[in-house]
Amino acid sequence: MPKFLISRRSLCWLLTLVWAAQIYHFSTARYSSETSWSLLEQLLQTLHVRVSSSTISALNMIVRKLAHLIEYCVLTLLLYRSLAREQPLRWRPNLVFWSMGIAGLYALGDEFHQLFVPGRRAASLDCGIDLVGAAFGMLVLHGCFRFVTPKAVPTPPLM
Repeated sequence: MPKFLISRRSLCWLLTLVWAAQIYHFSTARYSSETSWSLLEQLLQTLHVRVSSSTISALNMIVRKLAHLIEYCVLTLLLYRSLAREQPLRWRPNLVFWSMGIAGLYALGDEFHQLFVPGRRAASLDCGIDLVGAAFGMLVLHGCFRFVTPKAVPTPPLM
């Protein structure tokens, strides 16, 4: 049997770093609001849907804010998994704190980065949405641990 060249823990960190790099990449001028507006307009035209430019603008804003939420939801879940050492995975409030804290700092850094990108601007609202996404990810994880993970059945005492 061939041995894996990379440990599970290293793989988790690699996936987390790749996801963080993807978020950073989406903060470049190539993914500006104008670009997504244009793509959304083309999609609606392809589907033969006619809407006003104000509707496209509103849809564009919703899609972009949902993208923020989803990006940071996934980032926080990946951070939690990367920071966890034990198997099987358990709910650990300290890991929630660290995962959300790292995601929050990354969100601040991402917005700071956008100050220097032509065609982009930093927005504190986006940081707030990023944190909501991080919190949502942790709520989903908590729900999985609480309602999906099977509970250990206690063994009855011997008499």
